[in-house]
Amino acid sequence: MIVLLQHHDTVINFDPLYHDDQVEREKAKKWVEEQAWVAWRGFL
Repeated sequence: MIVLLQHHDTVINFDPLYHDDQVEREKAKKWVEEQAWVAWRGFL
């Protein structure tokens, strides 16, 4: 776990202004919505 955390900032990043990151976020939200119970809709 320590090794993974040491590389976190160089490997994992998200820039909300970057188009590819926006697309990835929307895909993730859609996947969660498809997997989640209908009552959770609107809370994402």
